[in-house]
Amino acid sequence: MSQIQISENAKARIEARQAERKTIQDEQSKWVKLKDKETVVLQFDPEKEAKLVESENPTYKTKSKRYEYECWDPNQARPRIFSANLDTSSQIDNMFVEGFCTLKIRREGAQGDKNTKYFVTPAGS
Repeated sequence: MSQIQISENAKARIEARQAERKTIQDEQSKWVKLKDKETVVLQFDPEKEAKLVESENPTYKTKSKRYEYECWDPNQARPRIFSANLDTSSQIDNMFVEGFCTLKIRREGAQGDKNTKYFVTPAGS
């Protein structure tokens, strides 16, 4: 198979298409997904019940319990789902008890990293 060199202009158009595709996919997904070192601001309704679910990690062949929270990205009109492990869920619930429902959530750890942590703080901090 032969390779060709493409112009910088063509590369720029392709990169713009890739970014546009990612934006569309993110907007269409009901799940909130964060990458390593990414931060998102989400608004929660503490009156809504978080759903306890059992999830399976096919990579490590493990099962765990998680809470799924309905939330809103302030930049989007439709609800999304944030799935939290027990530690992250505890942080979210503690913020609710303190009276905060617009939260900043930061991920530390790459996909597949067993040591991934999420940090939850009030959005104004």
